[in-house]
Amino acid sequence: MEDMFMELVHRLTAWLYDLIPGLPTSVYAVIETAVLALFVSVLIKLGLKVGKWLACLLILLFVLGVLFYVFLQ
Repeated sequence: MEDMFMELVHRLTAWLYDLIPGLPTSVYAVIETAVLALFVSVLIKLGLKVGKWLACLLILLFVLGVLFYVFLQ
């Protein structure tokens, strides 16, 4: 099941590459992490056995990615 979600996240990111060309790679990484965190939170709400620490880690990575991108501009 995890592979299915990762494949979906990668397809969404590839779609973003085509939709908005020319953005820095860090922006795409931040978006991909946010989408992955969203999927994990949906899985937790659905009651699947995904550790809450994983969702917190992904959200933290998203926030750090946004801060990293903002301060490096």
